[in-house]
Parts: sequence; C-alpha cells; structure tokens
Amino acid sequence: MNSDCHRFRGRIADFVAGTLARRDSQELQDHLSVCESCRDHMLALRQEDVTLVQYFAGLDKNMTDRQERTLQRIECFDMNERTDTIPIWRKIMRSRYSRFATVAAILVLATVSMVVLDKSTPSAYALEQTVEALQNVRHVHLVERDDTGVIKSERWIEIGQDGAQVRYRQDKPPGLFVIDDGRSIARYHPYAKAVTFRNRNEIRYEWISNIGRAFENARDEGMILEENAAYHGRQVHKVWWPAMRDVCYVDPATKLPIAIGNTDLSYEQPAAGTFDTVIPGGHLDGYTVVTDVNESGFHANVELIQPDEHLAEILNADDVITLHRTGPYTYEGDLDIQVKCSTDIRWGLFMKVLTEPLRGFSSCSCSIDRWEMTKPGGVATVGVKLTGGRIADTPRDCNIGTVTLQVERRLAPTDDAAALYTLGLALYDARRYEEALAIFQRMEQRDNAEQHDRANALIWQGHMLDLLGQRSEAIAAYRKVAETGLDSGARDDRYGLAYEYTPYAKERMTTPFTRVENLNDK
Repeated sequence: MNSDCHRFRGRIADFVAGTLARRDSQELQDHLSVCESCRDHMLALRQEDVTLVQYFAGLDKNMTDRQERTLQRIECFDMNERTDTIPIWRKIMRSRYSRFATVAAILVLATVSMVVLDKSTPSAYALEQTVEALQNVRHVHLVERDDTGVIKSERWIEIGQDGAQVRYRQDKPPGLFVIDDGRSIARYHPYAKAVTFRNRNEIRYEWISNIGRAFENARDEGMILEENAAYHGRQVHKVWWPAMRDVCYVDPATKLPIAIGNTDLSYEQPAAGTFDTVIPGGHLDGYTVVTDVNESGFHANVELIQPDEHLAEILNADDVITLHRTGPYTYEGDLDIQVKCSTDIRWGLFMKVLTEPLRGFSSCSCSIDRWEMTKPGGVATVGVKLTGGRIADTPRDCNIGTVTLQVERRLAPTDDAAALYTLGLALYDARRYEEALAIFQRMEQRDNAEQHDRANALIWQGHMLDLLGQRSEAIAAYRKVAETGLDSGARDDRYGLAYEYTPYAKERMTTPFTRVENLNDK
C-alpha cells in the first residue's frame, strides 16, 4: 500500500455504494488499474455489500416505517441538547450503503426492547425440543432418493416405548424386499418369485438399532447450523447430526426431522397390512413360499481382512449358501455373514467365484445383496446373493469361491475427512464462513484424508477465504492445489460444480470465488 492508497480507500466505499462523484470515480478507476491492493479491498467491500443486501432483503420492505419510528423517538430524546443529531441521522439513512451498515445496531436496540416489553416472545429452537417431540413418535416412514429424485429405498418402522424397533419393512428394488412382522422375517426374492422365512434371532434388518438413542445423539453432540432456512421450498431448521454424519432438516412447527441428507422422513400411521407377511396382489402377485432350502450346500471360503485383529470376528465363517428352488431347473441362494465387532466399524465386501464352472450350473452370477452398519458389541449381517442358470440335475456340494470381508475402524465424525467435508459444506450453506474454514482446515489434517480429500479441503479453504475478503490467503490455498498437479477432479451437483483440481485452482488464483447457492434449497 502506497501513500495514495490511504487517500483512495474512503472513495472506494462511496464507489461501491454508488455515491461517488463522476470526476472522483474516474480518478479512482485510474488508481485501481495499477494498484492490486486497492482492487482486493474493493472486491471485499462489494462482497460485504452483497451479503448485507441479501441478509436484510426481507426487512427492507418495512424498513421505512421502522426508520421513521426510530428517528421520531430519537428526536423526542433530549432535543434541546442534541440539536445536530437528527439531520445527521437522516443523511445517514438516505444512503443505501451506510443504511445497511447502521441498521444492525437499530435492530439490536429494537430486539432488546421486544425482549423486555414482550414476555410472550417465542424461545429459540433447541435440539432438546426435537428429542422431546420424538418421544411420542411410534412410526417412521423413510424414503431415500438419488440425486435425480428417483426412489432408491423405502422403509416403514414401528417404534416401541423404549425407542427400539418393533416391526420393519424395506423395499429396495430390484433385489431386496423384507418384512419383519415382530415374529419372523419374510425375505422376498424377486428373481425367484419366492419368499423365505427366517428366524429374527438369526438375522435382523434395521435402519438404526435404537432409534431413540440415535436421536439423543443429535441433542448431545449435534449443532444447530441455521434456523429458518429453506429446504425444497419448505422452512426448516438445519442441524448437524454426528451419528448419521449428515445434515438433518427439522420442521419448525412440529420440531420433527423431515429429512436427513437425501432421505425424507414422515410419521404417519402405516396403511393396513404394511407389516403383514402375506400380501396378495401388486408386485408380489404370484410369489410362492419356498420350504425346500438347503437341498445342497455351496460352501464359500470367507476371508476377513482387518488392520487390527481385535476389530471384528465372523461367527459363521464355515456357513454355506442356502439354496432354494426357483423353478424346475434353476436355483437361488443367499449367504448371510454374521459379524461381531468390538468397536464401531465399516466394511467392504468382495466375492470371487471360481474360474471353473460350478458343478451342475451352466451359469452363475454373484452380487452384494446388502450390508449394514453395526455397533460395538453387536452382531450385524452382510448378505451375498447367488443366482444360477439352467442345470441338468440337482446341484451337489461344492466350493463357489472366496468371499472377502474387509473391515476398518469407523472414525468419530470429528476425525473423519468425509464427515468433516459434509459439515463444512453445511456451514458454508449457512453462511458461517469462518467456522466452515476451520472445518476444512481440520479436514486437510485428518489421518484418513486421501490426496483428493486434501485437494478438496484446500479448494474450499480458498473459497471461504475469498468470501471473507482474505484474498492473499485464498490464493495461497489455491496455489498448494495447483502445485500438486492432480489430474483428477471433483463434482458436486448440489452447487452445479464440476472441476479438475489443478486447472480450477489456477483459475481461482486469477478470479476470486463467488458464492454458489445450494440447488437443493431452491
């Protein structure tokens, strides 16, 4: 900054506000063309102006009346001793830029007066209100959608007084449809047009093992990101839910969550027959009950890979694929691997079929049917589906190959790079840029952060620094990414963003980031 900069800084504020004289404006433009420091200062002021205008846009319609009432009160206050006050106030309030700069102070005064004079003012939202509202919930209907809005999975859950699941139904086309009626579990096989019944003590299907306890996690460890925000045209409170590693959207009226990430929640009484295991007609028309299971044993070698031998153990490593007849010459089977863990884990599942043809099978395909998260000390199930083509005779015992289950310790949300990325974006949506910056900095330092995770963290650090008017620090963050030479990229449809790390970082070093709205909130 040179000596001329001090003279021009005051003009920059007037220029952004649109009140600078034309002659002075030309002189300022000439200075800006050669002074990068003042250009950065002007960009920062413009961003502040945009933010203020957006923030007070909803108040601006009624601002004239509020201003007049405020000025009248000031005029009535010790007028004899403050004869020069009112003309100054009226000049300030005529300027849009200075009006927004001072309106916050007026609103603080007005808010204090309301609290003192109006004891009926409603209290702010608190997470305890949601936990209390959920105590009376007995049914939850969950609909999970993909980014295009297509339903991926649908669940109906009945909850007991203790907050635990009583009955359950899940429809995840095309391969999974189950009903837990409280006595047994009916598992429907669309390919086979058949249904098998399982003992619910051997296999469980759950969304969350204890729903009541999980919602208490939002109260005890959650964070209110933004009150009275927008979600698909609805007014909501946005809450960070650590247990789900995602954002929860709460209805301000009922205090109940209406969505968690891409999953919508409602609490209506299910239709009659929802949890009945015999449902005639519809997409289950023609299904038959299969009883001739275990006609043959297709054994699978189950291999467990884990960084710590004490993380988990497989309880049924020597189990078999249970076959049920799907027609005169076809079979279908399921391998449900029971896993007991000593800590919170996550896993991946891989299946390698023997290269030689399976005995009696002319064709065979294997796919991961489902997997679940589990909890310390609990038992969860990983499912594999086996489908067989036409056969010449009844299949005999043989080995189908190796199923590899890889587990790793599931980190706490505060130590998980992926969870921190979600939280950082949520804070950005709420315009809490300094907090978002701190989260992205933490994300960069996590032990489980891959190279692309660190690049994303630095890119978004630069975004936040640009929005905070710290241009030189933003450029430094972008430069770190550009110097990596990464040829991969990232995409986030929520913001309509798609970029390759290195070219994008170089572009942002030249052109500051401007806010991109969350398309899901439109």
